[in-house]
Amino acid sequence: MPSSRARGRRLFFWVFMLVVFPVSKPGWAEERLNEDELILFSKEEPVYFSADRVTYDRDTGIVTGEGNVEIVQAESKLEGDRAVINTLRELAEIEGNVKATSRGAVVEGTRGLYDFSAGEGVFYEARGYNDPWYVSAEEIQRVPSGEYAVRNASLTTCELPDPHYALRARSVEVVPDERITARNLTLFAGPVPIFYFPYYSQDLDTRVPPIELEAGTQSDVGAYLGLAYEVEPAEGVSLKPHVRAFTESGVGAGLDGELELFEGDGRGWFDTFYIYDLSDEAEEPGVDEHRGTAYAFYRQNLPHEWNAIFRAEYNTDEEFLKTYSFDKYEDREPPQSFFNLERTGTHDVISFLTSVRLADYVEQVERFPQLRLELLEQRIGDTGFFFSGGNQSAYLNHEPEDFHTARNFTDARIAYPVRLWNRLEFVPFVEGDATYYSDTLDEEDDEFRLSWSTGVAAQTKVQRVYGSLFPMYSNFRHVMVPTVTYRFRPEPDDRPEDLLQFDNVDRIDRANSVEIEVRNYLQAKRRDGLKREVLQYRITAGVEFDDGEDKLAELDNELWIIPIPHWQLVLKAFSDFRDETRNDLASAILRYSNPELFEAHIGATHGDSLESPSTTQLVYAASKSFGPVWRAGFEQRYDFSEDELSYQELWVWHSLDCLEFFLVLRDRREATSIMALVNITAFPMRRIERTTDIEPIEEKQWPTFW
Repeated sequence: MPSSRARGRRLFFWVFMLVVFPVSKPGWAEERLNEDELILFSKEEPVYFSADRVTYDRDTGIVTGEGNVEIVQAESKLEGDRAVINTLRELAEIEGNVKATSRGAVVEGTRGLYDFSAGEGVFYEARGYNDPWYVSAEEIQRVPSGEYAVRNASLTTCELPDPHYALRARSVEVVPDERITARNLTLFAGPVPIFYFPYYSQDLDTRVPPIELEAGTQSDVGAYLGLAYEVEPAEGVSLKPHVRAFTESGVGAGLDGELELFEGDGRGWFDTFYIYDLSDEAEEPGVDEHRGTAYAFYRQNLPHEWNAIFRAEYNTDEEFLKTYSFDKYEDREPPQSFFNLERTGTHDVISFLTSVRLADYVEQVERFPQLRLELLEQRIGDTGFFFSGGNQSAYLNHEPEDFHTARNFTDARIAYPVRLWNRLEFVPFVEGDATYYSDTLDEEDDEFRLSWSTGVAAQTKVQRVYGSLFPMYSNFRHVMVPTVTYRFRPEPDDRPEDLLQFDNVDRIDRANSVEIEVRNYLQAKRRDGLKREVLQYRITAGVEFDDGEDKLAELDNELWIIPIPHWQLVLKAFSDFRDETRNDLASAILRYSNPELFEAHIGATHGDSLESPSTTQLVYAASKSFGPVWRAGFEQRYDFSEDELSYQELWVWHSLDCLEFFLVLRDRREATSIMALVNITAFPMRRIERTTDIEPIEEKQWPTFW
């Protein structure tokens, strides 16, 4: 006959609940001790069982618990209204308000079964949470491998009873702490289905938005709707197919992706987009209906200090990114495509570079290929002399002018550093180089150029500590590092105007010049003992002595100030006064940033060179947080040369807990656009973060201690 236990009395036994606790199969034991207590043993970590009422049938080996059933092991717990455990067949059943918690994950259901011998279990009408996902399913089953199979599941990051959105799938496979894979997904906005995905897979360690929705209108391409979804078919491989439909341009599609291979030693990304353009812009010169872009970058770290970098970029025309991906257009430099294999050792650098022009609207020097060997500066025995040198061999082709040559460039340098009075570093040096060209301007004869130079560099450092008149600081320290370099180079065998021009090697010319650089640092010590840098100022001047005419060739200034927390002022100016390379650049920006509340900046830029006309712009922007769920900001650029606002942008961000909305109104010379993005808040989107985040102004530590 079965024996009963009094209400509230606890029965402790060692058992293995693999439905919640992933350890090995248990061992079972018989009754011992006295009539009021039964203990079962496991070879592994103990599991504690308690209930309001507990019964045990010795003949059948069945333990029954009713009322507030709890099964606890380490950080995991299983709760329910009633539990039955068959110790002979190693089966367990729990039902009524079933709840399992383990390491932050929560699963609830109406009924659960588990077979200890097979290592299999199932929850029915289950609901669960594993940051950031809320999951509900008709059935969740654990298989012997430790993976979980979910049938008729609904996934969302919204905690509301009626979520704003959900992903519903017929089948989902989960590898705990590793990967989730789903098939036949449908995206629902509330009760309305809006899109179907045949397959979805994602690494649980990453926080990449699984779905991106974008809608808007742009004056040159019409209203549009964009949809993208993230899928991770294998570990370290993330793919994002995306499609965009425009009322005037048609429908375009692309594939983006990120790679992290070989345990993180290889990283890269790519993005592509193609559209058969039906808009009027496709009729412009240099543009046709087939338009698109492709970009790929990959870096691989190799054994023995080698690394390889691959980059390829192609745009069908110069205006494509400006029209269809303006954010990328502003951030990117002109397209470049190359492969570089390089080893950086203690004393040398070896590289193998191949570059090619893919976009026919850019000017580029192609290298087929270039082999470079560089010997880093090192001491020659105990002589006190230092040697450095290198060699470059390349076949060069300039596009689109289409002139080419095979070129070999060898250079060497010997220096003898001397320290005087423990304050002055004095470095005399001699340099020489030899260059061979297989083709010249005459396109008939090869050419061999010799050149050499000599000079001296001197550097010192002076500093002084001052008292402070400001209450927040106790002391200031001013550090000044002046450097003077004199160089003399006689006229080489061939002047630059006699040679094909590819890069700086071909521009080597006579020189009789002095470069003076002065770096200033103002460092402050606060009353609490912390140190911070409040000012940096660098000025560099190059003076040339040519045919008895002394002239200032270059002047470069940079001032960087953080006078008090949250404020920053940066001033930069560069001038090249030589007639053949005249160039003037200047910029100034004042920025305030309080990451929790407000950010603003105002600045001006000026540029004037032989290659581009004079331009002067005033730029000002601000962004503000209105509590945790609202942010807004704007940016404007005024072009003085055109006497008009060349760019305006207004944006608003709003959070609805599980979803975030980002609205942008942008007006530029080429087009006016309105864009709306919808994103799952749990998966930050870089396009939104880059605009809405208020970046702090960092306080740099002192480069040296007092």
